[in-house]
Amino acid sequence: MNQFVLYSLKTRLGVFKMLLNKKGGVYRLYFPGSEPQEKFPEDILSCKRMENALNRFLEGEDVLFFYPLDLSGYTTFQIKVFWAVNSIAAGEVKTYREVAEATHSPKAWRAVGNALAANRHPLFIPCHRVVKNNGEPGGFTAGSNWKHWLLELENKMET
Repeated sequence: MNQFVLYSLKTRLGVFKMLLNKKGGVYRLYFPGSEPQEKFPEDILSCKRMENALNRFLEGEDVLFFYPLDLSGYTTFQIKVFWAVNSIAAGEVKTYREVAEATHSPKAWRAVGNALAANRHPLFIPCHRVVKNNGEPGGFTAGSNWKHWLLELENKMET
């Protein structure tokens, strides 16, 4: 018996896929063009509330995503990093070093980058708001084009 269900979220920018555990916790969010490597049962009912929130966000509305996240498999340090990243408001950025300082590990900026690279919850845990110390965007799970686009979108949002 599979422990996950896959939902398709249709947006004007393509179909996002959201993998939920059987308790309804979001395990992973896939951007358009990326798919899970293994097969999961797809729910024929769409997750309309999440699809609506995602579409509003992609249209430029500052949306808070209040969904339970399945954080299983993450380390304590990764979760500290995610908490620090969640405090970054839309339209703002912090450097990897600033996030490291927020976790009380000021020299762990590379570890912060590794933690964010392991983030299965982009948008929910907005790792796109973290940039290199020189101001360059740095990496992003869904690709640098998405990171640039998301940062531009959030810069235009009215908060």
